[in-house]
Amino acid sequence: MAQQPVDAARSPALVDFLTRRAAGWPGGLALVAVCLAAYLPGLAALPPVDGDETRYAEAARRMLRAGDLGAFVVPRIEDTPRLNKPPLVYWLQAASASILTGGHVAELSFPAALRGESRAERTLSGSPPTRTVPFTGGIWVYRVPSVLATILAVLITWRLGLRMFAPPCAWLAAALLAGCFLVVADARLARTDQVLLACTCAAQWALWNVWRARVTPARWVVLFWVAVGLGLMTKGPVTPAVAALTLLVLCWTTGEWAWLRRLRCGIGSLVLALLVVPWLTLAVRGVGWRPFAAVLVEELFERTVSGKAVRGGPPGYHLVLLPGLFWPGGLLVVPAFLYALRRGLRRPRVPANGPLAKTSAAGSTDRSDAHGRPWWRLVRGGRPAELFCLAWMVPAWVACELIGTKLPHYPLPLYPAVALLCGRAAWAASTRGLPSMLPRLAMVGDFSWFMIGVLLTIALPLFLAWRGGLRLDLGVLLALAASVILLTALLTAGWVAARRRQFAAALLIGLGASMIGGRGLFQTVLPNLREPWISSAVVREIAAIDPDARRPLAAAGYYLESLVFLTGGRVERIASSQLDSWLEAHPRGLAVVIAGACRSNPPLRRLAEIKGFNYVEGRSAVLHILEKAAADGASGPRQPATAP
Repeated sequence: MAQQPVDAARSPALVDFLTRRAAGWPGGLALVAVCLAAYLPGLAALPPVDGDETRYAEAARRMLRAGDLGAFVVPRIEDTPRLNKPPLVYWLQAASASILTGGHVAELSFPAALRGESRAERTLSGSPPTRTVPFTGGIWVYRVPSVLATILAVLITWRLGLRMFAPPCAWLAAALLAGCFLVVADARLARTDQVLLACTCAAQWALWNVWRARVTPARWVVLFWVAVGLGLMTKGPVTPAVAALTLLVLCWTTGEWAWLRRLRCGIGSLVLALLVVPWLTLAVRGVGWRPFAAVLVEELFERTVSGKAVRGGPPGYHLVLLPGLFWPGGLLVVPAFLYALRRGLRRPRVPANGPLAKTSAAGSTDRSDAHGRPWWRLVRGGRPAELFCLAWMVPAWVACELIGTKLPHYPLPLYPAVALLCGRAAWAASTRGLPSMLPRLAMVGDFSWFMIGVLLTIALPLFLAWRGGLRLDLGVLLALAASVILLTALLTAGWVAARRRQFAAALLIGLGASMIGGRGLFQTVLPNLREPWISSAVVREIAAIDPDARRPLAAAGYYLESLVFLTGGRVERIASSQLDSWLEAHPRGLAVVIAGACRSNPPLRRLAEIKGFNYVEGRSAVLHILEKAAADGASGPRQPATAP
């Protein structure tokens, strides 16, 4: 599709600058710079986050440790298979860790390893520094694939936007995707979502080129099916479902189905079989058909019908969160959607004297227009770019709202379409093409956007600093204060620009605030909290007690995977009732137990006490590190410690 002409006489200087630079390599380099500035701060400083990240990282670490084909086919945590997600992300994380560590994956994590460093630190309980043991990588080496996949998704969104709209639209849309709050937060976590985002973007990019081309080059067909296959190997049916729903809506609204032949479904089936069937065969052979089928039923059926693990929510859940998770692009979400509906969809023209519904001789109503179209064809496609974005976003979004399980990041593969529509709306506003809203509604929208920015970039870090026990270090406090002052100035400037209807400037100012706020949150606040990082504190104390890492470890009743990852897989997770038998089998062992949860018959010696906040369960926690007491019962507990 030809790019829309630029009306330089009516465009602000900022838009005119983007017009000259956005389509070439300077625009791509600028997007990469935006991504690196947004995602690198905190990548190594942020401790492992319990939940999906620690499970993926530990399974990838275990793959490298085992080093055989079976470990790469069936990911495991300890001895438990983890088949609820296909293995592509595990493979990418394992490859990243192997490359960045020179092929040596540490089996032991010392205090310095919590931030990926190779020097020892003093424990908070006042014990001397532990002996320095080389550490070949921290959690950050498993996060690199997410960063690279996000950058790839941003660049694909930019290139797709250049095919659809004017260059400023495409560049601004890609920048909005790169700097929105959800992507900034999720890009530095070792999970599947960013790889899934890149696969979905690539599939939709190829689909657009197949749909709009009269003669489709083979590269777009191959790219489409490879991207769908890689998406299938990343998170199951998400990418294929988004592509299929887009196809159905495009065919329904345009009434054209013949172009589907250009997708070469026979070649696509072969590509998908080559990508999926070998792993599927080996996985079924490794664990058996029944366990594998049970996982499929649980992931596909239970997640859809009911909220898995109490993660449900009412319809509209994702829509309510969109203005915050897509901030700063949320400023134009509503007008962009309405503008896209007006341009992307059309009602068929009906003659003035032609009835919309005719009554047959038998008295029944024929619900068709004057041209014989059935009632469900009273909407047809309009402009291709807006129609494609709507077909990408709307049906899949409705599906996300209807499934039982809901998490904030589920609609992330649809965010590129949202970003493209918002970039188009900002460009229309700069050329006075965006319909104006009622003054009061516009004022409410601008103020809401400003307040959401304040909550995300200023209030949230300050609340976490207060609730999580920020480390009282002069450098940390000065960095936090400088961030708050700068963010206040930027948000105020963005609000003023929005009130003047200078949306492109307001969004770019918001992007700057998003990057500064992300740095303050992930580099300054979160790594320096004492309360949440309980496993990190436990590992620091264990390293002080057992610097040579020769004593067996067990966690009784404390099941967070971060402890498994940070101890290099050394810790054995057991039930509280098994503590006595484990200590009998390991007389020199160290046990991490929840205070008051274990009653042991052998006399125990408490070596350390760690207090913190278990954010997975949402409650405070006190942990003890115990060992079997000597026969004379000598020695008392060490000084209590607090989670760093």
